[in-house]
Amino acid sequence: MRLGSLTTAMDRLEMAQIRTVTSIGGAAKRTASRLKTVLAEAGLPAEKLTARPKTATGVGGPFIPMKLDPKASPFEAEVARLQDELLAADSLRLTLPYLPLRKPLPLLDQTSPYGARLDPFIGRMAFHPGIDFREAAGTPVRATADGKIEEAAYNGGYGNMVDIDHSNGVVTRYGHMSSLAVSEGQSVRAGDVIGYVGSTGRSTGPHLHYEVRINDEPIDPIRFIRAGTKLFGAL
Repeated sequence: MRLGSLTTAMDRLEMAQIRTVTSIGGAAKRTASRLKTVLAEAGLPAEKLTARPKTATGVGGPFIPMKLDPKASPFEAEVARLQDELLAADSLRLTLPYLPLRKPLPLLDQTSPYGARLDPFIGRMAFHPGIDFREAAGTPVRATADGKIEEAAYNGGYGNMVDIDHSNGVVTRYGHMSSLAVSEGQSVRAGDVIGYVGSTGRSTGPHLHYEVRINDEPIDPIRFIRAGTKLFGAL
């Protein structure tokens, strides 16, 4: 009788564990789905922005999918079933801090959009690879995602410029700053001050020139900012 009671208790415990794992898997799937939906609505390539696990050097071999042991318990079977969903959600979770979804300035007073515009100096049509945000000189400029400083120097028409590498081919660029607060090779977190609004380089007055590039191709930064507003507002 005691053995039967113990078996029943263990069965109940296993069922409780299965329910817990299933609940975790469901939550992970919903979180991943919400992030993918927000990125898709913003026209951003989620598959290109997803982090991939780093592997050690000197390894290799053919890909052989994992097979579940026929003797596996129901709990192990449920874990195996949810493994892909959990890995996908974890990959997106690891990627999120490195996506430039935050604002570089508290208030975004846009003075010049991304894309075609009249050049402010010669009045001819030209391509503008970022967005200009007007702000008072000396206002702190903040990193919009975690990453590493790829360049921090004076760069021609950009003036005092900072490029941040966020991995997966994503780079943000900040131009025309009065001074810089970071140096090349430095790691930064989202929200860290990287410089201060100015009017250096080819500029008509104090503002921040902000770009987002994927594999060195500029895209409209407002798409990331809108995606961040939706995402963080929903979480």
